[in-house]
Amino acid sequence: MVREQNLILVYTSHPHIADKLIGEFAVPSPAGPVPLFGYLRADTHDSCYGVVTVRSSDTEAALRESLYWPEGEILHVRRLGTSNKVRLTFSGKVKPRYVSYDALLIPVQPYKKTVPACGRCGSVGHRPDACPGPKPDLCGICGKAVPLTDGARAPHECTPRCALCAGSHVTGDRRCKERYRAPPPKPSTPPSEGQAGRKKRKRRRPRKPRKSGSRESPQGAQPPATNH
Repeated sequence: MVREQNLILVYTSHPHIADKLIGEFAVPSPAGPVPLFGYLRADTHDSCYGVVTVRSSDTEAALRESLYWPEGEILHVRRLGTSNKVRLTFSGKVKPRYVSYDALLIPVQPYKKTVPACGRCGSVGHRPDACPGPKPDLCGICGKAVPLTDGARAPHECTPRCALCAGSHVTGDRRCKERYRAPPPKPSTPPSEGQAGRKKRKRRRPRKPRKSGSRESPQGAQPPATNH
């Protein structure tokens, strides 16, 4: 279990068990049923991601029926939190430009991993919809402890403060420089044999300068005759 992100990782080699863990379900607990949502993590070595905008009312089951890529396969559909943005997992390493959504072509935007931050508890590492310990008295904009009165936040001096960079904007704003995760370093590839062979070429030695006053006669030419 990843406590910081409120996630439970499950590994299994049995497909019928994996099918039961995908989608919405609930597990019993002493405090009552706990709702969970399971999704399959695709093999990133032969897949890629893209983001599309859909209707907020569509469920993930409905999106799996209405989204179609004619040139390949959509492996997985996952809504990003409670927004109208959906992350699609495509087979192969080339992201398509468009997909079909209810017989309409919609653009596919690049997917950039963001740093998860929660405005319900003020911590970094998970999103509000997966918060393990929400703090009702915490203002999600300025981060101050302000109690609720009749379900509304009490009046206070609310200056936005980002939990990621401590800047004067709301957490996760587009202006935040710490919003996106740093991409992993690319593995260094050794030079090819052709490049290595070109690098091993020997340099030509510079010619020695000729001595002043001396002239070399061409090969086979006789020196001029002199009168005695």
